[in-house]
Amino acid sequence: AHQVVEEGYEFFPEGSRRLVTIFSAANYCATFDNAGAMLLVDENLVVSFHVIKPPHAAERTEAPKTLSRADSGTSAAAAA
Repeated sequence: AHQVVEEGYEFFPEGSRRLVTIFSAANYCATFDNAGAMLLVDENLVVSFHVIKPPHAAERTEAPKTLSRADSGTSAAAAA
């Protein structure tokens, strides 16, 4: 299934950190002005997101966001 996510990733349900949709194709089909994202998990199970902006939005590059175990409401491993 395909689900374009505008910012590259999105938690469901909104406000929850239990389920995340990752959409890796920035500027999907050259039709959507969406970002892509990668979910990264380090050796301490800290989850972060690397957001990939569409090529024409390169000047708006965003630093990776990190989700700690305390933010998740559950273990980081379960969030991954």
